[in-house]
Amino acid sequence: MTGKDLLAVLAMIAPGILLIALIAMGKPVTQDSWRWVMLVGAAPAALTFLVRLFVPESERWKHAVEIELPRPVREIFAPALRGRTLLAIAFAGVALIGTWGIVQWIPLWADQMAQFSGRHDYNTKAYAQFWMSFGAVLGSLGAPLLERSTRHVNLTMTGRDFLPKVRRLIDEFETSVLAIHDIGARSSGLVSVAAVPTAVFYFLPRAIGRFAEAYPRIRIRVLDIGANEGLEAVARGEADFGINFIGASHAEIEFEKLVEDPFVLACRHDHPLASRKQVSWSEIVSHRVITVGRNSGNRALIDNALARHGLQLNWSYEVAHLSGSLGLVEAGLGIAVLPRLATPAAGHPIIHTVRLTEPEVSRTIGIVRRRGSTLSPHASQLLKMLLEAWRSPSRATSRDRPRQRS
Repeated sequence: MTGKDLLAVLAMIAPGILLIALIAMGKPVTQDSWRWVMLVGAAPAALTFLVRLFVPESERWKHAVEIELPRPVREIFAPALRGRTLLAIAFAGVALIGTWGIVQWIPLWADQMAQFSGRHDYNTKAYAQFWMSFGAVLGSLGAPLLERSTRHVNLTMTGRDFLPKVRRLIDEFETSVLAIHDIGARSSGLVSVAAVPTAVFYFLPRAIGRFAEAYPRIRIRVLDIGANEGLEAVARGEADFGINFIGASHAEIEFEKLVEDPFVLACRHDHPLASRKQVSWSEIVSHRVITVGRNSGNRALIDNALARHGLQLNWSYEVAHLSGSLGLVEAGLGIAVLPRLATPAAGHPIIHTVRLTEPEVSRTIGIVRRRGSTLSPHASQLLKMLLEAWRSPSRATSRDRPRQRS
């Protein structure tokens, strides 16, 4: 068999099943339908003739045939290779039997699930068959998602970009399956929010509490990750929306401002700068400064703002998270530059905050969404409650509570 023959065989399998599913969506399939099912399924076999006539043979295939004569299949059953051959056949057989077994049973399972949910339709199995075969056709024609060596299987760049969408689809599918067992009750679903850790504590609890009371069966996933990762999660569709302080200039992101969050100086009560009402950036140079790493969005924002004024942040300790810098401050190892929302509230027994000036640097926290996208009804409702909770007069009292150190 040549390379073209192998391509032709692969080309005719999935399209045949796909054609059957498409026709079955509009025409009920009965026991008397076997004739047209067989004919439609075999129709893509005509592709084999087109492949033979118009698709050129692979140059690599030609070269391999020229430099090495074909060997008989019996060689792999020689005493030296027989054990490995049988083991490989066993492993491949498990995968093949399992795959084809699932393929054969999925339409029936889909039909049973539809009957159980009270939404039975004669073409339920056709839809299940369509999406299975459509995926096979797409996988044959599209970009590879995996790259495999003899010992490892890794995602390609396309696969890494596609992975968050697959995870989201699996979660949605899981939610749909769980909902079948509770037909007639309040609808189920999933809402994902990507937020910087400070925003998770400061903005989300009240909104999530109200939302949970109104929609107790809706699950909420909070991705409390860094600014850059959170923005990418929204851009890729892994999260419905996010709360972030970057993204206002991103071409694929819509940014809705919530609040300005200034950077302040955090120090112990017994530190010499604790008695000051405000401190300039140039005055903290002589002290041991604790800051977050360059991978942090907060650090990038500070560095850019200071560079515009000809200043540079000289640090003594560098940590990965804001909470780590507060721990070092409490231990008396230095002073830290933090967003105000990430610092403890007034009256903390150890930490005191001082206003930083010349220049005043702040971050703008807001809602980030994919540009041009439409939120699901549940995500839209959660976002609405979040904005209402933030803009309500009672939110001011939340500033008196201890803040999350993250």
